[in-house]
Amino acid sequence: MRLFKRGQVWYAQVYENGVRVQRTTRCHDRRAAELCARQLERDAADPAHAAAAKATLSDALQLLLAQRREQAVAGRRSFETAHFYETKAGHLVRVLETAQDGSYVPFPLAGLQARHVDGYISRRRAEGAHEATIAKELVTLRAALKLAVRAGLWFGNPAAVLPVAFAPVRATAS
Repeated sequence: MRLFKRGQVWYAQVYENGVRVQRTTRCHDRRAAELCARQLERDAADPAHAAAAKATLSDALQLLLAQRREQAVAGRRSFETAHFYETKAGHLVRVLETAQDGSYVPFPLAGLQARHVDGYISRRRAEGAHEATIAKELVTLRAALKLAVRAGLWFGNPAAVLPVAFAPVRATAS
């Protein structure tokens, strides 16, 4: 790795797939540029890990929605099912990836923890969502996370972040 300066900004030369490339660090301070250059070097050495580090919840949900639409076209699922997942995914994005002012704030998958899912459940309950609705939204999240693992966008375990046996209370027949 080699650092050099153009004007006030530091640049780094790193090797990507055996080819030397120049990348801006966007840093004015040499120490900060060195840290950024090390990260660029790590990303070049392991592109799969770099992709996973940048993946968001929306990326995982888009994988799921694309798969469900594809399955509907192939006749393996109905178009209503695909629409169901779109609706449930919308709530996940609204709660987890939308700021107070309504702007989109990406939620990095690498940082997803059980407390985020628990907070999601609490918020949906506070909004008046029924337990059955929340359970369906968690089914959508679980499916998206499984696809994200398969695609290499997330290295987590869906079972570790989702509640165990979350299900609505069923009315018993008397």
